[in-house]
Amino acid sequence: MHILQYLPGGIPSLFGLSVIPAAQPGKLFVVLHDLPENPGVGVSDAVALAAQVVLNEFSEPLGPAAVEDLRWILKFFGAKEGVSGAFDEVRLEIGGDRWSGFAAKLADWLELDRSTSHHIRRELELRGEGMEAYGGFNID
Repeated sequence: MHILQYLPGGIPSLFGLSVIPAAQPGKLFVVLHDLPENPGVGVSDAVALAAQVVLNEFSEPLGPAAVEDLRWILKFFGAKEGVSGAFDEVRLEIGGDRWSGFAAKLADWLELDRSTSHHIRRELELRGEGMEAYGGFNID
């Protein structure tokens, strides 16, 4: 997991980033992690800004993937509706390009089905970024 800094509302904040393959060939999940160590605004409250940071300042893990091949996932720290480490998907409207810069706007919150949540959880655990990793997770 990479730890990235951003400034929602000028407040220094942190979020985690993992990029994992989706079940569909050529697609990627971009997982934005809420972190217990975050001193500022949670990534779920500033997801569009976090996506812009990823696309504009830290795109190397995305490789040559096209923006439309990315699925944006939020991983919550702690319990959400009684489920520890829950996931949500967000749909972003993304404009711009790699040369002039990207701008992102939150378009919709989407619910993940069980098989997709299981796939993401398994891929994160294989990378040492599962729920047991919090409190002493692997930072690149």
